Amino acid sequence: GMFYMRTDQPPFNDVRVRRALSLAINRPTWLEALEFGEVCLITGPIPCALPEWKLDVKAIDPAKAKYLVGFDREEARRLLTEAGYPQGFTTPMYHHPGYTTPWPSRYELAVDELSKVGIKAELKPQEYGDYISTTYLGKFEKLAMGPVTPFLEVDDFLYGVFYPGQPDRMEHGGARVAREQDGVPRPDLQGQEGQVQGRGPRGHGHAAPEPHPGRHLRLEGCHLGSLDHLA
Repeated sequence: GMFYMRTDQPPFNDVRVRRALSLAINRPTWLEALEFGEVCLITGPIPCALPEWKLDVKAIDPAKAKYLVGFDREEARRLLTEAGYPQGFTTPMYHHPGYTTPWPSRYELAVDELSKVGIKAELKPQEYGDYISTTYLGKFEKLAMGPVTPFLEVDDFLYGVFYPGQPDRMEHGGARVAREQDGVPRPDLQGQEGQVQGRGPRGHGHAAPEPHPGRHLRLEGCHLGSLDHLA
């Protein structure tokens, strides 16, 4: 599952706020309380079930790894203060309440954990049709939370959320961002999914929809992280 953050909107357009949110989550507690210690911590988009592709936390710079798997409420509060939120802030958190156990507990625990560093998340429940046609496609304000499909192939975890133009892409601006971040000219990739090697039906000539406007902090049993949203 994931936290979805609108990084084209305050306050989540500030990396310090995104890092504070990550540091507010006590991952070992989630593992024990909700998963009975039967899952592992994840450091990227690939889950534990695909060990050949999973990013080992030991291979990551410790200064970055702490934002992926660390827990430090004092540092989270410091980052919020540095970002201009010394008293914290209030944010809606959109979700679908109908997902099976333990998802209701995850929403409640997330609200409780974030409140301890000053992030007051107000649950905004949505009917499934509304959730999947709006929030899942990035049409929400500030923050959302929900599960991720348990794919069987590594490509499915990467293509849909990172390739420009996908509706559930966890990045705002799509191909435009890729071209502008480092100033290097790149071709516009919109509508070129069919040119990707080794794809299934999604990679064969479908017109590209609008890209997803948010970045994400992933949860897998408890919580995961993605380096790009904390960099």
